[in-house]
Amino acid sequence: MGTACRADQVLTGVGRIMTLSTNQYWNEYYDAGRDFLPATTADLDQFPTSLSLSASGDHHTALDIGCGTGQLTRELYHRGFRVLGVDASTSAIATARRATTASTATLRYLRRDVERDGIDRTLPLAPYNLVTCRYVYAFIKDKRRLLQSIASVLLPGGAFVLITPLIGSVPPHKRGIAVDADETRALLAELFSVTSHERTGDGYYVCRLREGGEHAR
Repeated sequence: MGTACRADQVLTGVGRIMTLSTNQYWNEYYDAGRDFLPATTADLDQFPTSLSLSASGDHHTALDIGCGTGQLTRELYHRGFRVLGVDASTSAIATARRATTASTATLRYLRRDVERDGIDRTLPLAPYNLVTCRYVYAFIKDKRRLLQSIASVLLPGGAFVLITPLIGSVPPHKRGIAVDADETRALLAELFSVTSHERTGDGYYVCRLREGGEHAR
């Protein structure tokens, strides 16, 4: 049976990820039967209600960054999105693919290291109405670059939802898997209009492009 973990329970030695490739580290993590705690209804309720499907039945598109074994990706699919989940771990993507029989036209998974390979409009289903990033952001070294790439794939009126542990909620030796709330909001505010709150030690940020930011042409 697998073991579900909060993000602050993932690493006993945060520095070890620096000695392995991203794919190798996370393959070992998932192959050991571990996983993150699934997104809850309360998590999903943080997403902007304006992104619900229109009455005409047109499908909105979503990108789930760091999808892991695909639980949040599937939840978005069941809420009507055409969705792509990306993750750096081959093992996680294989598990995610086995967990669904949905058509790849509406739900698909792609092995992609967003830090190395980036995010752009060549990805399937791009551009997107919604981009999600849950329990991944703290591991990204160049956060500004990631946020700029997210802004570049959002459609007008779309949103970026970030869920991440905050430094104040984890023990000192695990601060490498958390972020500073004020610094995160300030960095997001360079590109987005941000609303945020904290729940059970996690920061929830709902971000929309600022006027004059990246948008579909």
